[in-house]
Amino acid sequence: MSVGTLGDRITFQRRVTVNVGGVGQETWPPLPAPRYPAHVSGSAGLQEGLIDGTQTQTARRYTVRARYRGDVKTEDRIVYHHPAGDRLLQILGLAESDDGRWLDVEALEVRA
Repeated sequence: MSVGTLGDRITFQRRVTVNVGGVGQETWPPLPAPRYPAHVSGSAGLQEGLIDGTQTQTARRYTVRARYRGDVKTEDRIVYHHPAGDRLLQILGLAESDDGRWLDVEALEVRA
């Protein structure tokens, strides 16, 4: 994948469950370096499928390339700060480039 410029901005988030009055509540705080530079490209088509075991109605596949960082896991998610509004992306897979400089992420945007 050609990088071009890293003109897009993303935020990696990690799910944390906190105890609020004896009830577990899910939050998604950002990992360090919010609004991280990246190159984001989306597919033209929509697809139906399962995310976290839940049936989705439509989802758009995205490819994200950012400078390599070793703290991102497949259980995390991405907020893509798109000019038309933030989009949540569920991470499907992570790969380090051959030269170790880039993190390539395959993700789905879920629209219920």
